[in-house]
Amino acid sequence: MSTMKTHRQYDDEFRKDAVRLLMSSARTVKDVADELGVGRSVLGRWRMKHLKKLDKEASVTGITPSDMEKEIKRLRKELAYAQEQRDILKKACGILSDRPGRGMS
Repeated sequence: MSTMKTHRQYDDEFRKDAVRLLMSSARTVKDVADELGVGRSVLGRWRMKHLKKLDKEASVTGITPSDMEKEIKRLRKELAYAQEQRDILKKACGILSDRPGRGMS
């Protein structure tokens, strides 16, 4: 008996839609891959092929789509950090303002 794995075939339109969904959302490769029923590595490969294709077609500005994706990832991390700091400050202000007689005069 032979236990050969069969590989699912996806058409180009499905691949393009999957990559578009991944890149247009803030979700992870794992989340999108699970939703679509494809492997994470497969979806990651599709994204890399798509980015390489776009890099070749990059405009005169010299900013490639993969550079933009890296910048977006960096900015999302920075935003999450800033939001966390803001929430901490809100809580601290709330705690300090709840103490009667301890306010600044």
